[in-house]
Amino acid sequence: MKISTQITLPEYRKLQYTLLYTKLIFVWVTLCGLVMFVAAIVQLLNGEDANGSSISFGLGFGLLVILMPLFIYISSSKTFKSLVALNKPTKYEFLSDRLIIDTAVGHTEMPWENYYKIKELSNWFLLYQNANVANLIPKTNLSEQDIVGIRYILQNAPVKKKKLKK
Repeated sequence: MKISTQITLPEYRKLQYTLLYTKLIFVWVTLCGLVMFVAAIVQLLNGEDANGSSISFGLGFGLLVILMPLFIYISSSKTFKSLVALNKPTKYEFLSDRLIIDTAVGHTEMPWENYYKIKELSNWFLLYQNANVANLIPKTNLSEQDIVGIRYILQNAPVKKKKLKK
């Protein structure tokens, strides 16, 4: 099965937010940061000493949590613009024993056994080569038949970690 994809910057940003904010630990840290920030503001409004370590920590940590989406926005934009293979068209050929990838920077053939993990999100297939590097395949330009075909190949691929939709 052959497909061609091209990731857009808004899609890439949304994926970065999704990957971060679907981790339970990050959601918990975000909620704690927001609560600490609000508590520090309340303490300041009640006239408590602004030099108090709990107020300073609450304001600092809370501000960091509040600014995190901006940091993600900026870093994902820089990454997207700097990686030619990410922002140019990519051709994939899904075979029963391997994946063939052609990008603006090269050609790769990788057997399924060498993949670390496969994960399917509502709008993406993520094919991890290791814990930090993945092939990002947006579903936005794929037909339902393409999605079903890719899912079938991935379900039968000899990759130990798989999380695919039914």
